[in-house]
Amino acid sequence: SAAHCYDNDKDGQLDFAFNRFPHVAAFELADRTEILRLATSQTSIPEQFGEIPADIAVLTLEEAAPPDIPRYSLDDTTDVVGATVVISGYGATGSGEQGMVPGVDDTPTKRAGLNRYEALRDGSPFPGLELFVYDFDSGSDEANALALYGFESDLGLGADEAKSAIGDSGAPSFLDGAIAGVVSFGGMEFDGDTNPAVNGTWGELGFDTRVSRFQLFLTD
Repeated sequence: SAAHCYDNDKDGQLDFAFNRFPHVAAFELADRTEILRLATSQTSIPEQFGEIPADIAVLTLEEAAPPDIPRYSLDDTTDVVGATVVISGYGATGSGEQGMVPGVDDTPTKRAGLNRYEALRDGSPFPGLELFVYDFDSGSDEANALALYGFESDLGLGADEAKSAIGDSGAPSFLDGAIAGVVSFGGMEFDGDTNPAVNGTWGELGFDTRVSRFQLFLTD
């Protein structure tokens, strides 16, 4: 998941609200939804979180998940920039023209779409701890935000183009079936944003934590 979901003030401690209530993980299967409790005392956050882009966390289940719940490998590719990834999550819906629809679904809905990691946000002065960056392309040059900042960037993936929204934090982005990124945050009011007053419109940027840089932390 994303560390900011559990330590939003970045003080290295789980936020009070997270400790007060039982938390669960829900796994949707073909024949049922499996609800498993989280062992909140075993949530792990990198020590560097708050100093560098280390927005990632490991949550431990109180008991082993049933064997029919899918497992995913962690991407260890060294060069993912330029790759098309599947972005997923249970956050808000909307469209590039209208922006994000206000409010929260009564029944959370899993959504997915495509985008392309086109740049890295460097973690200097801690090199190697980058965030993947992608833009929300409408197919027009005016909304091609990364190209406006001088990066090599195409005009998007048409109707399959997607961007994370509020509520997607911590969700996985997949490359060839492996988890390559974890949704961290989105950026409004950059060059290319077609409506800076509304969240989720064409030309915004998305930032995912690069999973391959935290292999040891995630597998220890």
